Amino acid sequence: MQRRATGLRVSWTLSALIALTATSPAFGAGFQLKEQSAEGQGNAFAGSTAKAYDLSTIFFNPAGMTRLSGHQAGVIVSYISPRAEFTASGSPTIGGGAPLSGSRMDQAGEDAVVPAFYAFWDFNPDLKFGLAVNTPWGLMTEYSDQWVGRYHAIKSHLQTVNVAPSVAYRVNQQLSVGAGIQIQYAKAELTNALALPLGLPDGKATLEGDDWGFGANVGLLYEFSPQTRVGLNYRSRVSHKVDGDIDFQGAEALGSPLLSDTGAKADLTTPDIVSLASIMISRRNGP
Repeated sequence: MQRRATGLRVSWTLSALIALTATSPAFGAGFQLKEQSAEGQGNAFAGSTAKAYDLSTIFFNPAGMTRLSGHQAGVIVSYISPRAEFTASGSPTIGGGAPLSGSRMDQAGEDAVVPAFYAFWDFNPDLKFGLAVNTPWGLMTEYSDQWVGRYHAIKSHLQTVNVAPSVAYRVNQQLSVGAGIQIQYAKAELTNALALPLGLPDGKATLEGDDWGFGANVGLLYEFSPQTRVGLNYRSRVSHKVDGDIDFQGAEALGSPLLSDTGAKADLTTPDIVSLASIMISRRNGP
């Protein structure tokens, strides 16, 4: 089998298919979304941890807020149109070695609108407060109900909303520090087809669940000169225990307790992220 993934933007990576079966745990994998800055998208987010050009520094490195002045608020909206194509080159089989029917080619990418909101309070020249509301992980793949991999996954949808209040303090003319907390909501929906016996048509299993998780965000910004600075940021993992339900469709005639609607739980943990960047600034391209 071969997979090819392309998109209007290359700032995210297509993960492996989310797998869901009736007798095994559910595993979730999604997309990291870096579309948190309109300015950053113009240069592939190079140096975002050290730039502190605009309000998006609240997300990329809260210490950069000491470079901003005046109360501000802003909204960024990104439109993502990915294309994820699947091609099967072998001859997949189902239990017993029977050939597996279904389309050998499919397109699973789904368009999405990704918003980001920022608010900034300039308390004094050395103390700043900020609020970022972002979608750092998400997007969706959805194949047709008749594709050859339908027993592994049809629709795999992960959506997160991350609310991060932050504070920044200028220690001296060179060093600024920043920190914040992450309050993150995650919602997942996973579906796959069920191969039913007795000549019955395929059934479907749908898992839906959500959870709130918490993490932290810490950053440093050091200015060697008015034209040169370096930024370091650590964004902690956020652990979720997604709690929801599994709904089995089309399996009622079997009367099997294994295929009865029931509650379900799954663990989802976003990764730790450490970013380090240095930039040299001219008066023409940065504050």
